[in-house]
Amino acid sequence: MLDPIAPPTAELQRVIEALPALEAAEDPARHRGLLEQAAALAAGDGVDGHTLGRIQLLMARLHAQLGEYELAYARALSASEKLERAGDTARASSADSTCISICIETGDFSRALEHLRQTQAGARARGDLELLVRLLFNQACTFLCVDEFDAAANCCEEVLRVAAEISGEKAGEKVRSQVATTAESARAALGFSRTYLADAHERRGRLAEAQAERRRAAEALPRTSDRSPLASLHMVIYARSRLGDLEGARHTASIFLRRVRQLPRAPRWMAQVWLTMGVYYQHAGRPGRAAARFERAIRAMRSIRHDGELPNTMQMLANAHAANGRHADALRWLRQAHAARRFTQPEQERLHYRMAALERDAEERRLERETAMLHAQRLAVVGRLMAQIYHSLGAPLVAARQALSLCITQADHLKPAEMSAALRGVVAHIDEATALTRQLRMFSYRAAPQAMVLDLPLALQEAWNGMAIGRSGPREPLALHGVAPPQVRGDAQRLAVLLRILLIEIERLGGAQAPQVNLSMNGSAVRVLFASAAREADASAVGGVGFTLCEEIAREMQGGLWRMDAPQGELRVALELPAER
Repeated sequence: MLDPIAPPTAELQRVIEALPALEAAEDPARHRGLLEQAAALAAGDGVDGHTLGRIQLLMARLHAQLGEYELAYARALSASEKLERAGDTARASSADSTCISICIETGDFSRALEHLRQTQAGARARGDLELLVRLLFNQACTFLCVDEFDAAANCCEEVLRVAAEISGEKAGEKVRSQVATTAESARAALGFSRTYLADAHERRGRLAEAQAERRRAAEALPRTSDRSPLASLHMVIYARSRLGDLEGARHTASIFLRRVRQLPRAPRWMAQVWLTMGVYYQHAGRPGRAAARFERAIRAMRSIRHDGELPNTMQMLANAHAANGRHADALRWLRQAHAARRFTQPEQERLHYRMAALERDAEERRLERETAMLHAQRLAVVGRLMAQIYHSLGAPLVAARQALSLCITQADHLKPAEMSAALRGVVAHIDEATALTRQLRMFSYRAAPQAMVLDLPLALQEAWNGMAIGRSGPREPLALHGVAPPQVRGDAQRLAVLLRILLIEIERLGGAQAPQVNLSMNGSAVRVLFASAAREADASAVGGVGFTLCEEIAREMQGGLWRMDAPQGELRVALELPAER
């Protein structure tokens, strides 16, 4: 008697139970029948979006391995959407990575970069550093495909930096292992990129820079082992061959071949194998063998429409034929390489345009962050100024009012000398409040900044002499000491206001005598050190309204103002302004 046919729900349940094993399998092609059955069952009704997304992701990997890139991309894109909606960010990120890899292999670099930008933003927002490492490495591979080796090297360095952050955190053993594998590939790509940069320097006659880049490339390349990724082995073989380390390239090639023999002979893998071995034989001085491997690699790439590396492979084949004396074949393949580049050139131009747009976006975000930080600093300064103005104005005005009230109530009992002394005290309190309002008025009357070259000693003398207007008696001149360039760059009005308010504050704390002024250099800035005698009670008052105003003006002029450590009874204030170069 025949066994009854299992209902579709039972078949689907069996497939769902097999999904974890299928996801853990390294070779999806070995389970092609089960995957196709799962896809057929999932196409019907009664399957939730999360399960459908997992099945589509597995099918995308299968299609990618078989070179069916259009189907692979469509299924991976659909899987990413369904898994993201279901909240499975890990598998959604894996689907996005599959889309990126397919775009890179098919030469659709601008779309790959767009996927990378979106997924990197999500990874940074979630703090998923493990995913960020993989995405940054994929971005480096994208730049390598369009010969942007400097940008690729920068991406690889960021991969190593983020990987170091992960190793310092409490991450699981599996995560550490995956990150270490990606970091090894990033080191190989970094050495690979620097090798190309060294060749570019050498072509331009920059021999010293070329030698430095080769040294950095050799330092960046990782030590290979049987557990090294295939992509890492490929780049290490190329880089060590170009650097003249044929022994290291031969050792890596033997590891590479042992690993390849364990893989299915799919066109995708074989194209990489023939390309890698062709590079090795070319630099080992065997152009005939190199040409044969390159031709096999080109046939495999064409069979799966792997256009990303096709022009460069044709170029290397032409070089191998030329080195072997077969110039007619070299010319034929060189023409084919130029023809292939005509198809990929628009894609590279779109990628360069996209890179420029991303750089502009990054610059705009940086300016927005700086503007927000500057706004926060200004708010803090305004808050501190409001509090300081309230206390600095309130104290003398309250004291003047109390003194006047006392004079009015005791006018009949005070002697003329006592009344005169009390009124002088009132005037002194009013003068103190007036000086503060004068400083605030000077600070507020400022036009738009006009950067120009200013004579600092002349500005100091003018500010000091301006304080003597309206005062009786001779004014002690301001003596300048030290050695420094006399010119600084900034706004003349702001500098005049800054020096006038600063000298008023120093005089308030130290008396009417001229302070000692010493000019010196501190890097690219001119430092002006003011030293003056000060009462112990007032020496700690550097932080009132006047000094806060001076700090804000100095910051606007790309400089700084602060109080220096000084012996008891002495006041030292340092002002730094950008020197004119």
